[in-house]
Order: sequence, then C-alpha cells, then structure tokens
Amino acid sequence: IINAAGYTDVEGAQSNIDVVFAINSEAVKIIAKEASAINAWLIHYSTEYVFDGTKNGAYTENDIPNPLNVYAESKLVADNHIQS
Repeated sequence: IINAAGYTDVEGAQSNIDVVFAINSEAVKIIAKEASAINAWLIHYSTEYVFDGTKNGAYTENDIPNPLNVYAESKLVADNHIQS
C-alpha cells in the first residue's frame, strides 16, 4: 500500500486543524490498521517538518522529532500511528 495522500498546505493547516488531522493522521491510522490486518507493506510519505531543523547534519528515523506547526504535528501523529 502506498499512501501519498495528505493535506499539504502548511500555512493553511494553521486555520484548518480538524481537517488537517482528519486527513494526515486519522486516515493514516485506518490505512495502517488495514495494512496490518492483511499483512501488507505500507509506504507512507511523512515530512521533514517533523524536525525543527536545528541538527547539524542529516536526520534519521532515530532522531527525536520536534514539530513546529500544525501540519508537522499531524504528520508526526500519523508516523506514530504507523509505528504502533
């Protein structure tokens, strides 16, 4: 399963919080559950916005996220749904 869908208007996300979380987080939660139920691989596009950009060098999956806006928060919640 490849999930390339998402609410991507970073600035608009600030005034559309419910919509952003519905699309970027709750929908991903459902997709992740279904992928798990059928034992399917899930490829999901997250964003570098889950990190604050203060690290000197490239980020990895093991770095601690620090989202700076609603869009990034919604994507981080999605990432957490997938991991769980």
